Amino acid sequence: MSARNDLMKNLFSLSLVLLLLFTRHSVAEELNNQIEEVLVNASLFPIAAKRSANAITIIDSEELKKRAVVSISDLLRDVPGLAVSRSGVQGSQTQIRVRGSEANHLLVLIDGIEANNASQNDELNWGTLVAADIERIEIIRGPQSSMQGSDALAGIVNIITRSADQPLSARAFVEGGSFDTQNTGLSAGINNGRFDARLGVSHLQTEGDNVARTGSEKDGYENTNINFKSGFEATSQLRFDFSARQSDGMNEYDSDGDFDGLVDDQDKKSKFKNTAFGLKANYVSKSSKWQHQFLISQSKNDNEDFNKDILGTSTNSTKDQYRFIGSLLFGDLSQRLSVLVEREEETFQQRGIVNDYGVYGIYDPNQDRARHADSIALEYRADISEKFTIAASTRLDNNSEFKNASTYFSMNEGLSFDLLDKGVTTYINECKEKRMSGRYIGSLVADFHRNLLKGGIFIYPRTNQYPNGKLRLLFEANALAFLAEQAGGLATANDTAILDIQPTSIHQTVPFYTGPKEMVSTLLAHLNS
Repeated sequence: MSARNDLMKNLFSLSLVLLLLFTRHSVAEELNNQIEEVLVNASLFPIAAKRSANAITIIDSEELKKRAVVSISDLLRDVPGLAVSRSGVQGSQTQIRVRGSEANHLLVLIDGIEANNASQNDELNWGTLVAADIERIEIIRGPQSSMQGSDALAGIVNIITRSADQPLSARAFVEGGSFDTQNTGLSAGINNGRFDARLGVSHLQTEGDNVARTGSEKDGYENTNINFKSGFEATSQLRFDFSARQSDGMNEYDSDGDFDGLVDDQDKKSKFKNTAFGLKANYVSKSSKWQHQFLISQSKNDNEDFNKDILGTSTNSTKDQYRFIGSLLFGDLSQRLSVLVEREEETFQQRGIVNDYGVYGIYDPNQDRARHADSIALEYRADISEKFTIAASTRLDNNSEFKNASTYFSMNEGLSFDLLDKGVTTYINECKEKRMSGRYIGSLVADFHRNLLKGGIFIYPRTNQYPNGKLRLLFEANALAFLAEQAGGLATANDTAILDIQPTSIHQTVPFYTGPKEMVSTLLAHLNS
C-alpha cells in the first residue's frame, strides 16, 4: 500500500511539472508574439522591434502610470546610453545626449512632427516638455541619419500622445507635491470607429528652489500644455490624422554674473511658447503591396529672456516640413523598397541689445536668417528568415544655406595674443562677422570629428612660443590630413600640403589648418597677404 501511494505521488508530481512546463512555454510563446507586434519608427515605415539592428527601449502607457513623473526627461534618466543634464531646478535648461554625442544629434518627434528647436542650435530644451497626455515613448539608439537626416546622427526619440480609444471618455486629475508643486489637468475624447478626437489640457507650476550659494530668491516654473489629436478613416485604405500641441510657460533661473565660476542669486526668467501641428495621410493598397504617407507640418518656437523684468534677448523660429514616403512590398511582402522626398523651410529671428565690450569688440545679437533643404532617401529591407533581416539606406540633402560652405571654426582663441601670422586673426574675425559658430577651445580630435560631420575648419597656428607649430607631423597631422583629403578637403601647414612634407625628425611639429577647400583657401589668402 505504501509503494502504491509513493507511485501515485510520483505520478502526480510528474504531471504537475509537465503542466508547469507547458504553461510556461505557452506564456513565453504569447509574450514572443506580443513582442513581435511591437512596432517602432526605426525605419521609413514602422517595423517590428526585433527587426531593427538598433538598441531600442520602449516606455509604454503602463510604465508611464507607474512612474508618475511630471517631466519626460526624468523618465529617460534610466534609459541605457542616455545622459540627462539639467542646469537648475524643474523647468531649467535640460539636454539629453546619446552615447556621448551632442544634444543636437538626437532627433525628437512628437506624433511624427520634429520638435527640435532651430533657435537653440537645433536641439530640444527638454525642460519645456511635460509628461501629460503621453501614451508611448520609443528611444532608438544608433545612427538614423541615412533616413532621417543629420539631426538623427545619434538616434531618435519618438513620442506618441494619447488618442481617444473609447466611445466617450473624460478624465481629470489634481496632484500636489514638495516645493509647492501643483499639477492639474483634464481631457475628453470621442471615438465612433471611423472618427476619433481627443483634447487634453494640463497646467504644471512649482515654486522651485534657490540653486545659488547666497540669497533666498526661489526659481519657479510654470507650463500650460494643450494637446489635440484626431483621426478619420475615409476608407479601408485611406486614413487621415491631425495633431496639434502647444506649451506656454516660463522658468526662473540664476547665472554666474561675475564670472567667478559660482552661480549668483539673480532675478532672471525665460518665457517660452512652443506650438506644432501636422496633418498626415496614410494609404495602403488592397493587396498591401503599396504603402504611401504624406505629411505636412509646422513648428514654431518663441523665447524671451528677462533680467529684472527687462527684456534682453528674444528669438523665434519656424520650421515647415513637407514629406512623402512611398513603399513597394514584394517577395510575399518580405521585401520592401521605400523612397522619401522631403522639403524643410526654416526661418530664424533674434533681437537684443547691442553691447560694446571695448577691446573685445561689439556684440550685436540682431539677425534674420532663412534656409531650406531638399532631401531624398532610399531604403531597402528584406526579412530573410525569422531571425535574419538585412537593410540598406542612403540619403542626399541639398541645403540652400550650406552648399559647400561650413558653419564652424575651431581654434584655441587663447592663442590670439601670441600669433605670428596676423592673417589668422583677420580670418577668425571674418568667421565671426558671418555668424559662424566658434569652437573656441580647439580640441583636435573632437573638433576635427565634428567638422568632418557638420562642416568647418580647424586651426592650430604658429605662435611666438611654437614658431614651427605644436602638432606633431607623423603622429597627429599626417593621420588627420589623410582623412581630410579623402573627404574632399585640404590640410596644410601654411603653403605646403601636410602630406607633401618630408619629415626630418620623429617629433617634427607643424602648424595645422584643415577643412573644406574653400575655407582653407580663404585662410591661406589671408596668411599670404
